[in-house]
Amino acid sequence: MIAQKEECFEYLTTFYRDHVTKDRQIRASTSEELCDLIVKVSAQFQNTMIVVDGLDEISEDRADITRFLRGLNDHSGSVKTLFASRPEVDIGHVLEDFEEISIAAMSSDLRLYVGSEIERRTKQRKLNITDRDLKEHIMKTLIEGADGM
Repeated sequence: MIAQKEECFEYLTTFYRDHVTKDRQIRASTSEELCDLIVKVSAQFQNTMIVVDGLDEISEDRADITRFLRGLNDHSGSVKTLFASRPEVDIGHVLEDFEEISIAAMSSDLRLYVGSEIERRTKQRKLNITDRDLKEHIMKTLIEGADGM
């Protein structure tokens, strides 16, 4: 969609030129610059949805990054954000006024997936497990360890 909007393409081109020199050296952008770009681009559309998956996998400054991403929601409601994460205290604190939806896979779904992966990898000769009890033990361990992921 962005490529179809001339204004968006101009914003991205300017951003690129501001952050990549002629000799291809990259100047890191600040969170304010990124936010400004997202706001400018999203203003060209009636609605913008930003999806962030794996928020819990951020290793440094996770709460600060979560605050930054949270700030992308605008008061008009044209920018909406969805955050996918395992439950973490710091993330929960920053997003405490966001609606929370808990999603977990059913163990039967996980069992089907793990079973099909074991079979697929056995056929591709990436796994060589002939002991049925061992296959069952591997499946049980993986499913219990997934904890609804």
